[in-house]
Amino acid sequence: METKSRLQIAVIEKDADGKNGPYCPVCGKVSSGYDNDYNEVAPCVHLLFNFSFDAGEYVYQTLDFANRVDEYVRHQEELDPEFEEPRNTDDFNVMLKALGYGPEVLVLEITSCGFACGPTWETSNYGYNFNAEWDNDDEDGEPAS
Repeated sequence: METKSRLQIAVIEKDADGKNGPYCPVCGKVSSGYDNDYNEVAPCVHLLFNFSFDAGEYVYQTLDFANRVDEYVRHQEELDPEFEEPRNTDDFNVMLKALGYGPEVLVLEITSCGFACGPTWETSNYGYNFNAEWDNDDEDGEPAS
């Protein structure tokens, strides 16, 4: 069986319906938002990162992912002092490949529309690792590397 090395990025547009989401495509747990008591939802082990294009920053990232990104950015800045972290889908695809991720990762780029003094749009990337497993010895709840 031939192994493919390309990443999967799905671009999705949805109306903001006031519900949590998205849900993990592996285990079905909600990936962001709040529960009925307005407590922030803890992400599942499969979620590698949640990047908000509007904020220009990671809302969530695993420790392993954060370390890989930091190393990647440092290396790129040594090559090009004008280098900027990814801010679009194509740049994310290049970075994720350079970080060593392949077809085990699915990225959902979700653009949603809601209303707050008029229509507002928000785009976020949610990266899921289908091969992630819990490390039972890790008290911080980080996935095994």
